[in-house]
Amino acid sequence: MAEPQYTGLLAIIYYWQSLEAGLLALFAGILAFLIGKQQAESVRSQTAYLIAENKRSLARRGYVATTMLDGLLDAIKDSLV
Repeated sequence: MAEPQYTGLLAIIYYWQSLEAGLLALFAGILAFLIGKQQAESVRSQTAYLIAENKRSLARRGYVATTMLDGLLDAIKDSLV
């Protein structure tokens, strides 16, 4: 089969298509890397927030349990006296 005869811009596109495809793939790879990096930072930030929120929740529960236990012990002490 005879090779097509292109001229001008079509010749550049035809004969350099491997290089153009490689450059597009490189661009896509860099873009995917940058987006993945940004997404990983978002996940780290969200994880830090959730850990802090979990600690606050545990502290709140501990405070409530301690307050309830203190009230219960006071009630038991008053009933024994």
